[in-house]
Amino acid sequence: MGLAAYTSTNIEDKIDAQHPFTVTFDGRVGGSQEKCFYIRNDDAASYYTNIVVSLVGTNTYTWKLLDKDRIPIPEDWEGIGPGNNLSLSAAIGTSSVGDISSFLPVWVKVEIPSGLSIQMIDTMIIRLSFTRTLI
Repeated sequence: MGLAAYTSTNIEDKIDAQHPFTVTFDGRVGGSQEKCFYIRNDDAASYYTNIVVSLVGTNTYTWKLLDKDRIPIPEDWEGIGPGNNLSLSAAIGTSSVGDISSFLPVWVKVEIPSGLSIQMIDTMIIRLSFTRTLI
């Protein structure tokens, strides 16, 4: 139990080895896609601060991470370098409450070069680092 990533705000949509975070694209033309995943605490006895999200993938594509409550506009991505680590602006819970109902959105912009085959990327690993405090 602790922090986990989800593909939606449904607690059954937890990202793991059997249910990876995926992006499907036509590499022949390349381009970019934006997708959202969510970070959630599933441990009512803890709260989390200093949350940092990072992705590990392959050299075939690049990605950027963004902390937004809404669908990003192109200007939101300006100034963000590829492969960035994202420090979330919010904590999950407080010293008196282990919040297990909030989902913090994280946006990913995946950029795919042209000249590749049609494929599904399912090898991205979401890494979370944080400070956990027991209540």
